[in-house]
Amino acid sequence: MPNFIVQLFSFIFPLLIVGILVLGVYLRGRGKNRAIKENVLTNLKKSLSPYITSTLEESQLSANQWMLEPQPKPSTNLKQLEITIQLTQRQVFFALLSNKLMGSQDFIVFEGNLEKSIRGTVIEIIPTRENKIIEKNYKYLIEFDDVNLGVSKKLDNAYMQKTNNVKVARKILGVRDLLARFLKAEEYMLWLTVNKEAPHLKAIYRINDSLDIDNATKLFMDLASRIKP
Repeated sequence: MPNFIVQLFSFIFPLLIVGILVLGVYLRGRGKNRAIKENVLTNLKKSLSPYITSTLEESQLSANQWMLEPQPKPSTNLKQLEITIQLTQRQVFFALLSNKLMGSQDFIVFEGNLEKSIRGTVIEIIPTRENKIIEKNYKYLIEFDDVNLGVSKKLDNAYMQKTNNVKVARKILGVRDLLARFLKAEEYMLWLTVNKEAPHLKAIYRINDSLDIDNATKLFMDLASRIKP
């Protein structure tokens, strides 16, 4: 075999291997993200059906991000609802490696605007295991009072519950069915906020093996129905 052919093969072969690996990572990552998205959408369609009047259709914001803007029923106390599915970048090798090192995760975010905003009340609910979030936002959270519902020691241990209006917060949160939903959501809840400014209600959930979209949806919708001006 001529020497130049051996040299050419020695040059092309490593590039070919790298190309195959890059393509393999891309196809596998795209397939996994597509499967995650479709699974989330299928479950969302079932769980949201009692609360919306429109067909659930997604718009793609980026390669790994989708938004849904269904029309909520008047009984939900919501005039606007947005749901965002945000997945990690799995199609690029170095991004995939970075995700592994940084612990990047997938999220689904519910955001709602109420028919009428609440009277200056802010409620922040974060799982106590989310040490990094609590530490990062400590100066903000320390300004608020503890809700201290006192109806469930397990719930009080599971979540940091902060507010600027304890009386209103207890009235909104102090329902047995709602508290049960919070306990079920402990393994995938990241942060839930009730705010006087838009969005009036926001819940961030991790997309993981513990995620129960039906419970996550009902928690958000039940909470929205209880927030009155």
